Amino acid sequence: MTASAILAVYASVVATGALGWQVAAEVLRRRTHVVVRFEEGLLGPRVSIVNKSEHAVRVVEGGVRSKAGDISFGGTHTVFGSQLLGEIPPRDARFARLGDDDLLLGPIADLLAVPTTAWVRLSTGEVVQSPAMSFEAWSRLIQAGIQEADPDSPSGP
Repeated sequence: MTASAILAVYASVVATGALGWQVAAEVLRRRTHVVVRFEEGLLGPRVSIVNKSEHAVRVVEGGVRSKAGDISFGGTHTVFGSQLLGEIPPRDARFARLGDDDLLLGPIADLLAVPTTAWVRLSTGEVVQSPAMSFEAWSRLIQAGIQEADPDSPSGP
């Protein structure tokens, strides 16, 4: 094998590798990448949805889930309002905190007392969820608020 043949084989291998790298980079760039966070905010627990994709995504449903139960913010009761539903532009985010009406619901206090995740379903059918968080302090405050609002309600744990 001559030096020019070896050089030609080497060049074709490098060119094929470079083309494969470009294809893989383009596929990864076009992929949907959404991050959901359930975190403690200044005014109460909040959910944030960050669209890190290069294209818009549509959130069609979501909620909070734990061993204590599951509440949707796309169904009959809209925890966090409807602020999180709809289209999120590329490289943008949506945030919502538990509203004052949400905090008076007994199931919310139960959910927040144990590790809880927030989840969203995109229009593609993909479900993205946050890491589990526990909001025990907020749960106690909510239970105290429920007791104040309705003295006849059973006390929490």
